[in-house]
Parts: sequence; C-alpha cells; structure tokens
Amino acid sequence: MAEKSLDLKQKIDPTNTSLIQHGLKNLGFFNYKYGNFSKSISYYNQLISLNSNNNYAADAYSELGRCYTNLYDYHNAVIHFELANSLYRQKKNYKGIITNAINSGRLDVKIGTVESLKRGITNLLAADSISSKINTKKTTKYNTKFILGTLYNHDNNLNTKKAFFYYDQALSIARTLKNPTLIAKTYEIMGNLYNTIDQDLAISYHQRAIENLEKKDSISLAISISNIGICKVWQQKFNEGINNYKKAIALLSGQTLSEEETSKKNNLLTKGSNSQFLLPILEDLADAYLKHYQSTNTLLSLQESIDTFLKADQLIDIIRIESQEFQSKLYWRKHSANLYGRAIEACFLANDIENGFYFSEKNKALILSEDITKNRVKQSLSLPEHIINKEIKFKKEIYLLNNLTKNNSDQKERNVTTIRLLDLKRQLKELQDSIKNVFSNYAKFDIQDSPTPSIELIQKNLDKKTVFLEYNISNHTDFGIITKTNNYLPIYEGSEYGKKEYSKGYLFCITKHESYFIQLPDTDQLKFHVSAFIQKVSNPFKVQEDVKSYIELGYNVFDYLFPSKDLKKIIENRRLIVVPDNYLSFIPFEALVTSKELGKRPKYLIESSEISYSYSNFFLSPPSITSSQNKTVSLLGFAPVNFKKQGLISLENSATEIMNTNTIFPGKVFLNKDASKENFLNNLADKSIIHLATHADGTNAVSPWIAFSDRKLTLEELYFTENHADLVVLSGCNTSLGRQETGEGVMSLARGFFHSGAKSVVSSLWNVDDRSTTYIMNEFYKNLKKRLLKSQALRKAKLSYLSTSSLSESSPHFWATFVLLGDTSPIQDISFIDKYWLIIALVLLIILILIQQFRRKIR
Repeated sequence: MAEKSLDLKQKIDPTNTSLIQHGLKNLGFFNYKYGNFSKSISYYNQLISLNSNNNYAADAYSELGRCYTNLYDYHNAVIHFELANSLYRQKKNYKGIITNAINSGRLDVKIGTVESLKRGITNLLAADSISSKINTKKTTKYNTKFILGTLYNHDNNLNTKKAFFYYDQALSIARTLKNPTLIAKTYEIMGNLYNTIDQDLAISYHQRAIENLEKKDSISLAISISNIGICKVWQQKFNEGINNYKKAIALLSGQTLSEEETSKKNNLLTKGSNSQFLLPILEDLADAYLKHYQSTNTLLSLQESIDTFLKADQLIDIIRIESQEFQSKLYWRKHSANLYGRAIEACFLANDIENGFYFSEKNKALILSEDITKNRVKQSLSLPEHIINKEIKFKKEIYLLNNLTKNNSDQKERNVTTIRLLDLKRQLKELQDSIKNVFSNYAKFDIQDSPTPSIELIQKNLDKKTVFLEYNISNHTDFGIITKTNNYLPIYEGSEYGKKEYSKGYLFCITKHESYFIQLPDTDQLKFHVSAFIQKVSNPFKVQEDVKSYIELGYNVFDYLFPSKDLKKIIENRRLIVVPDNYLSFIPFEALVTSKELGKRPKYLIESSEISYSYSNFFLSPPSITSSQNKTVSLLGFAPVNFKKQGLISLENSATEIMNTNTIFPGKVFLNKDASKENFLNNLADKSIIHLATHADGTNAVSPWIAFSDRKLTLEELYFTENHADLVVLSGCNTSLGRQETGEGVMSLARGFFHSGAKSVVSSLWNVDDRSTTYIMNEFYKNLKKRLLKSQALRKAKLSYLSTSSLSESSPHFWATFVLLGDTSPIQDISFIDKYWLIIALVLLIILILIQQFRRKIR
C-alpha cells in the first residue's frame, strides 16, 4: 500500500519533493518495522537525495542510524546519528533532538567505550533538560531517564548512585503510565545494576521483572533469566546459573541447548534478529562452564565451555560479515579478541591444541586476510577495467573526504562533506553489490567463513628443519567493588568500583611431526621486560655496561618466550616462522640473547636460528588464485635522496643502495627528483621486486607514510594500489610499526603492501642507520641472486655485517631492525645463462621432432 501511495504522489505532483519524501519516509519505516533494514536504508537514502537539509532528512538520518545499529555497522550508525543531531539543532526541532539522543544513546551503551558513554551522557542530559521545558510524552521521558541510567551502569563508567537515581525516576514514570512492560524492563535493569555487587538484591529485582512481564515477551524474559544466571554463578551456584543461561538461549534461539547439541561444533545457530541478545548470553555460559571447571575440576564443564565458545564464534562470524565499515569490523575484532583469549585458556586447560590453535588463528589479521582473498577473487574474475577503475575512484574520493571531515572544525561544512561521503559510500556499495550479482564466485566468498588451517595441514607443509611458532597474548579486565585485598584501581576518581587488568599468553609450537601447547609464564612481567628490551635494542651500545645489561635483558625475554629447556632445544639450528601477537610484534626475535654468559658481545638467536615472521598462517600458504609470475625478475627502485620539501634530512647512501641493487637485479630505478610519488604509482603494478630507500614513518598519528621526492604516500593511499611483487623492501624508518588494533594487529606500511598484493615484505622496527642499511641490503640481494631463501639471505647478510663490525657498530640497533614478513621462498630469476640453456634445449627438441618426421617419410 505504501509503495502504491508513493507512486500516486509522484504522478500527481512530481515536483513536490516534500510529498514524495513523506512517502519514502513511510516506506522506510514499514521496512524497518518488519526487519528489512537494507530496503529501509535504500528508501531513506532516496529521501535524502531529494533534499538533505530539512526535517524529513533529519528523521531519515536518525532512522538510518537505527538501521545500521541493527546491522551491527556501528561506525556508520554513529555518523548518521551525529548528522541527525546537527540538523535537528539547526532546525530547532527539539522533539527530534530528544528522540535522536535516545536512539543514539542505546548505541553508545552497546559500543561501551569511555568515549561513547560520555557522548551518550552529554546528549541525553541535553535531551532531559529539553524535555522538562517542552510538552513531551511520558514514554519519551521514560526512555530518556532509562538510557541515562544505563549509560552510568557500565563497567567502564559505573556509578551506582547516578544509575539508580535515573532508574528510580524511570520506574516512577512507568508506574504512572501503568505499563507492566516498562515496569518489568526497569526492574530488570535495576537488577542488572546489582548483579556483581549484591546478588540477592539483584535477583529480587529480576524476579519482580518476570512477574510484570507479558508472556509473549520472550526477549525480556530471556534477559531476566540470564541475569539471574549471572548472579547464581557469582554465588558459586554453577548448576543453577548454567540452567538459567540454557533457558534464556532456548527462548531466544528456539533451540534447546542440550549437552549433545552443545557439543556439535558444526551446529550453527540460526541467523536472526536476536543475535545481539544471544551473543553475550553464550559468552556468559561459556565463562560459567570455565569457572565451574576451575572450581570443581569437572572435565565435562571444560569441554562444554569450549563448545559454547565455538558457538559464540559462529555467531560473531555472522555479525562480522554483516558489518560493512572497516571501523565497525575493528569493533567486532576487539570484541572477539577478548572471547578468543578466554577460549584459548579453556583449550589449554583441556589440552585441546587443535581448537586452541583454531581460536588463535581467528585472532590474527582476519580482516586483512579476507580483504586479500577478496582481491584475489576479483582478479580471477577478470572484471572489466572500467569497473575496477570506478571502484578505485570511489575509494579514493571517500579517503579524501574522510580527511576533509577530520580536519574541518566548521560543523556546517563538516555536515556537507559527511553527506557527500555517505553518498559515495552508498554508490560504492551499489557497485560492489552489482559485482556480486553478476559474478557468483565473488558472492559466494562474501558469505562464507574464512578457511582456518588445521595443525595437520601446517605440518604437511613444513620440512624437518622448520618450526612454526604462533604466540597469543590476550588482555583481560576484572571489575568489582574495591577492597583492601584485591588491589583494584578505581574506574574514575572517587569511584568505589574498580578494575584489575592482566594478560595471559600462550605459544603454539609446531614441527613436522610434533605440536606443543605452552602457557607463557607471568605475561605481565614479560610485557615489562619486552618494553625495556625494545628501548635497549633500538639504541647503540655506548659502554661495556650497555652490553652487560643487554645480555641480561635479552636473555630474560628469550627465557619468557621459550620457557623450557626442551623448547630451546627444539628451536636450535632450525628455521623459525614466528607469528607474534600484541606487543611481541615490535621485537626482533633474532636479537634475543640465548646465553647468560658474559663475553665481548652477546650470543644472539640469529646465530643459531633463521627467522621470518608472518601475520598468520594464511600469509604463508600459496594463494588459491595467483596472477602470472614474472620469470625474469624486474626491479623497481626509488631513492629520493633529498627531502627539502618535506623538511627531512638527506639520505646520502640511499642512491648507492639502489644502484648496488640494480647491478644485481637490473630494472627501473628512480633517483633524486625522478623518485616522485607519481612515478611510483605509475610503475608499481608489474614489478617483482620493489625497493624503497627513503624516509618513512609507521608511527604517525594521522596516517603512516612513505616519503618521495615531491610528496608523501599514506597507508590509506597504499590500500588503493595493486602490485604483484614477490618481494617489497622498505628501507626506511619504522615501516613495521603502526597503531596496534586488538585482534587485528599492527596497522603498518608493511600491512599496506600485503593488502595490495605483495607476497613478502622486508620492513623496519625502528629508525635505520644509512651506512649499515646499505651494507646489509647489498649482501641481502647478493644472497637472493644465489637463490637462497629470503629468510636465509637476510640472515646471512646480517651475520656478515655482524662479523665485520665491532664495538658500538655491532649493536643490534644497526642490523636487527629489518625483519622479513610473509613468504620465504627464493626469488625465481631466469638469468642470461638460464635463458641460453633454455634456448639450446628448445632448438634440440625441434631438431629431434624434425628427425622423427623425416624418418617417417622415408618409411
């Protein structure tokens, strides 16, 4: 009916945009009501395209915020709520301000960061003030008080007095309205406030909530029952708590979670609108089983914990796939990282290395590996060039507008830019959806889980000399009332509620025939030692005392990371593939010290082991879809040398570094002014070795960058490029560093080159020395020419430098900064001699064929 009404309005007066907007608003509302969020988004976007600066548009922005919230795309939701708030204020639409503050406040509670909670409180306090001055519905006043209370009822901002103050006002309004649903809802949240503080009081509130609930409200009933479960677990009444969680899950999913069903790894939970309620209950149930095991040593509870974590993981996959924006994906990666850390702990206690490794791999650069796989699928589809260029154009424009939005303090101008930005994102999504509709292979990938390898598969690909080492370090936070014995820190000044942060670490050590699951000792102390080691290793030795303290510190970190004699023996004289995690991503393992003995210089791990690194096992596996490889190695080298425009110091040895490389692997070299950003972008795609001898900074707060003779290339711009390089060498400062994103890893320049197609990257962990870099790189390429493994070539180059250096110049500062990430296989180069013998072989083959044909004719 609504669509017919809209058609009629368009026919009657196609110029009356307000009338058409009204019809589109109705269509958006009806589709939202019935859960068709994508259709609702489409109608609201059409509405905005007619006029983006009236009250209809403000309502549409607010409703789009609600749609994206339901699609778990929280980043997009925040943007739309902020646009709505700005437009409502501009139009002095006070009722709109209040409604939008309520809707965005619900989202701020879900996001749950200190920043989002403060934002929600600011908006709701303003809305509460406005509602006291204008004629406002009591249900609206109720929602304002209720959500204000909930913003204070969060572990990151808990204030029981303020939360209860607003809940009590909300309850009073609900009683005035004689609305049993709102009364039940308020009792439930009041109970939630005391779940971990006073369990008996909390249970009494939850029971009152259940008494006031309507029978058909299964979601609210499930929430109250699960909250009683939380209280029972806190009281160590595990069986009662677990049964409550199971009842809640049955109400939300329609499945009875029996022991037999729980243990089935592949029994996926149904995708539905209850996911946002189901996920935290599954996590609480898994934790309850784990606590029950830790209290009673009941092995069945431990297995149930692992199986329930697996179910929660499946649900996170569904939610994550629905998230479109990168920032929203990062939010779910952070959330899942906490879950995976607890799941790995359960697996360790159960000696379940297979599932433990599964959870560890799920916690490693998943967004990056999925993006790379999508790019490979796109390449295999042979998309028309105009479609590829159109997608790149949209992405570049979105990047530029994002920067404009960040750097513009004028709210009106920011709103105009944001509206344009959202329109571009909509067009990009439409283009990507059209690709999926036409190319079924791409669409299939988009809805499937990323494949995670088994230990058996890894062992199949390992040789006897290689050891695969994957670390997992998870951060945890406990909350509770501060006591004299628990050493909890107040969450804000004067709070009686506090938190305690700690970490747990594990190592998966995999050889050709064996696999080991090891818990790292005292990871809080490890973090302290690693931090000190990073400071030490990135600076040259000045006096003998520096060497002595380095040996002690380097061995301490080595001992923490390889905490047994057996493990130290396993890695000795082996090739090591290291998948670090968290702060371990910032240390060069080759510079660790393997002996406490004092000598002229430390005994480094590099002397007994060959080391390379990877984001996860995915980056070591051969791609299922590959571009044609260059049989003749082609070099692309850049050395700007002088950087007057950027205000950076000259790199006098960089030209020598590039020219030396060019004599070993001839190619295209750009020096001085010719080493421009434009020349780099125009020549990037078809080279097998890319070497950049230039300034770079992976730690830049705005965006990591690489300097060229005229301009800088940012990490975001790097994502738009495409390369097929077998090897990228970033001979600049801090190219392996960047912002650490929980659950996803370091947002470094090296990551950018992997995203755009590189198989392996050599990058740096701190500021490089010009002279030592030139020497090491020259030796590295000489070794590559001999067809050594990349990791072997880099190790020999470092050892060569170490053997020819003494005193301060032998410090790890000069040789340990460069690390190899990704594929370690040799550079496959057909040299002149190889080509010569290939031509001779072909000529001989042709002669043989001609002789055979001649003999047949004679017969």
